[in-house]
Amino acid sequence: MQLDYATLEALRHSHPAWRLLCADQAPLVACFLQRVFIIPNQRVISQSDLAEALEDELFSL
Repeated sequence: MQLDYATLEALRHSHPAWRLLCADQAPLVACFLQRVFIIPNQRVISQSDLAEALEDELFSL
C-alpha cells in the first residue's frame, strides 16, 4: 500500500480506525482502551465487564 496523500485521505474517510482518530472523542476512547487492555496486559474481556468499565470511566469524568 502506498502512503501517498490521496490514499491516506481516502482511508481517513473510510477506515474505522482513522475515523476514530479524527473523532472528538478519540482521547476518551484511547485512554479507556489503554486503561482496560494495555495497563493490565489483558487481551480478552467479557462484554459485561467491558460495559461496566466504560460506565465507570464515564461516571468518573
